[in-house]
Amino acid sequence: MIYITRKVEFNAVYAMASLTDVALETTSANQAEYYKWEGHDYELYVTLKGEINPEDGYLLDLKILKAIIEENVTSQLDHKNLSTQAGFMLGKPISLESLCLEIFKQLQSVCFDNDVQLYKIRLVAAEHEAVYYNNMDGSVMD
Repeated sequence: MIYITRKVEFNAVYAMASLTDVALETTSANQAEYYKWEGHDYELYVTLKGEINPEDGYLLDLKILKAIIEENVTSQLDHKNLSTQAGFMLGKPISLESLCLEIFKQLQSVCFDNDVQLYKIRLVAAEHEAVYYNNMDGSVMD
C-alpha cells in the first residue's frame, strides 16, 4: 500500500456564528463589521492510498489529483464567502471540522480507479489550527 498527498491552497471568509448581537452592539460600527467575519488562507492536503499501477508507475498522477480537487472543491470555495456563496457548504454550520468533513464527502463522491481510495483530508486554517478526517473503514458517507 502506498500513499500520496497533494497540497492546494484557497482563501475564504465566513460569518462567525459564535458572536452574539450584544457583543456586536458594544463595539463601534467599524469594529462590529470586522468582528462579524473571519477569513483564512487554508491549506488542504488530500491523501490517497492504493497500489502502484505497474504500467505507469503511479498510484495517480498528482496533476490529475490537483485537477480533481480544483473541480470539486477549490472552485467552489476559493475567494468565496462560505456562509453565502460556497456551494456544498450552504446551509451548514461553518467550522474547521465541518468544512474538513464536507470536503472529504465532496472528494469521496469522485470516481477514482478501483485501486485508488481517498484516505485522508487535512485542513489547516492557521499556523496552529488544523483538523484532519479519514474514513478508515472505507464506507461511503452520505
